Amino acid sequence: NVGIGTDQTPDKLNVRGNSSFVGVTTFSGNINLPDSVSAVFGTDDDGSIKHNGTNLQIFETTGNIQITNFANDKDVDVRSDDGSGGTTLYFKADGSTGEALLYHYGTEKIKTTSTGASVTGDLAASGNVTGVAATFTGNVTVEGVLTYEDVKNVDAIGIVTARKGIKALAGGANIVDGTTTDNLNVTGI
Repeated sequence: NVGIGTDQTPDKLNVRGNSSFVGVTTFSGNINLPDSVSAVFGTDDDGSIKHNGTNLQIFETTGNIQITNFANDKDVDVRSDDGSGGTTLYFKADGSTGEALLYHYGTEKIKTTSTGASVTGDLAASGNVTGVAATFTGNVTVEGVLTYEDVKNVDAIGIVTARKGIKALAGGANIVDGTTTDNLNVTGI
């Protein structure tokens, strides 16, 4: 047993004070740090990792925190508690497909693709939704008023209220410039 800076040598090597190592230092066992003691990184102590007794914390004071996987076609997974004593997947960056996937308790909900993103399940938006084009399969339900501008064709079943001009085809009426029955033009009767 060797003691440096102390008279007590409870372990094989006991060092009191600061230590500096040049070259590679290899540990064949755990490096144990007590709660609230940090492993500090960088010339100016810019980054650190510690456990505060409750949470594992990662800190960076000068730049970004980056998690990178250089292994070809491999992933970065973020897992957490599943509410039942186990863990489950919440986020995956898929290195083989380029997809970023979000999960709810391990069930895929949002996936990025080369052309955009896909959603599995319901999508609720509390603000405005703006788009260039949309394709729907199945029923679309609108509660309230559906406002559309610069639309050339609307296929509607039921009552349509228009601010300017209505053109109904397939045996319907053709109303071009009137909003009252005073200017109703009927052709083909």
